[in-house]
Amino acid sequence: MNKIVGWTESWVKPKLLKNNEKRFRELLKQPKGKVFFEDIGDAYQNVDWILRDTRFWLEKLLESKHEILILTKSHLVERDYNLISNYGNVQVGFTIVSLTKNPYEPYAPSPELRIKALKEAKNHGIKTFVSIEPWLKNYTNPINIITSLMEIVDWWIIGSHNLKLKPLHPEYYKKELPKLVEFMDKHGLNYFIKKELANILQEKLAEWI
Repeated sequence: MNKIVGWTESWVKPKLLKNNEKRFRELLKQPKGKVFFEDIGDAYQNVDWILRDTRFWLEKLLESKHEILILTKSHLVERDYNLISNYGNVQVGFTIVSLTKNPYEPYAPSPELRIKALKEAKNHGIKTFVSIEPWLKNYTNPINIITSLMEIVDWWIIGSHNLKLKPLHPEYYKKELPKLVEFMDKHGLNYFIKKELANILQEKLAEWI
């Protein structure tokens, strides 16, 4: 049980990358903090050995002092709800950039399946979050997503569609982000805006001063 998941050049087929046990042991020695499971990949690929190893390493993390943030696009995380629901140091989050299938996620489980799994997490008493990232100019309507899901989501991550941390549509975000922030504040929602998007908001505020 010492695998981590990498990607082929096609970005659709997972493969064995390298032994991760040393890095894992080093992580357990770190001061208490938050650990993304995973932040640049997805631990819940529909491959038997990945799902087995995911549960193996997740259980070890849950028994640690760290707070675990599981971020996925896959409903297969439901397989581990019977484990996750026994711990108070874990949250389950889904990337949701549209309420229906979009062309930017051709190989991912549908948003409908993710939303079903999100509801099931809440039914298990698991704290939940949703990452609206990338915020796609022509497909993502954050206010609609939040309105539809706010009853089952504890907090939100908002991030831009970007290249090397530079938003691709700065003028669009400059116009739409203040509306989104006003909406979230009005409803008393907990949210985190990624730095590259927050910088645009600061620029907008500077224009008003």
